[in-house]
Amino acid sequence: FTTRLSLLLRLGYVDYSGLLSALEREMLFVEPSYYEGAFEHTVDASLAAVMFEPMLAWRVAGGLSVMGGLQAGLVTTSDYEQLETIVDPPDRGVFVDTQQRTRNFSQGAIPDASSFAAFLVGGVRYEVPMNDAGTLFAAPEVLFALGLTPVVHDLTWSVNTLRFGASIMYRPPIVK
Repeated sequence: FTTRLSLLLRLGYVDYSGLLSALEREMLFVEPSYYEGAFEHTVDASLAAVMFEPMLAWRVAGGLSVMGGLQAGLVTTSDYEQLETIVDPPDRGVFVDTQQRTRNFSQGAIPDASSFAAFLVGGVRYEVPMNDAGTLFAAPEVLFALGLTPVVHDLTWSVNTLRFGASIMYRPPIVK
């Protein structure tokens, strides 16, 4: 657009997997008495999508730019693995129903997962010239993506990401 405002169009594969965990305290009978133990509930979600990312970049000063835009695409992976584990006491005790230190293991496709993902994206980058002609640049950047769509329909489970990266950019010479 101008020397200060530019349009960025990106296409890529985004992996936004994550591990969710919660600790639950409960009174347990551990021979010969009662004991306040703890279970850890974990859900390891594998999430990925092919995304299109249109953004605007506004050059603030020198090589520093502020960026903002959208990221949207088709979800290609939405799997999970879940498990409950006794973590305290660390050396003894089992669940009554399984006679093991773990229970409620399941894995597979996330039921009723969204097939579309969208994020509001914002961040900063700093362009560093890589040649004397001023046509090739390296641009380290930091971006935050705020999830706009739920991972599962009708649940308030969305994903936010913070990413660090670098772009190699080519800018055609300015013709006068």
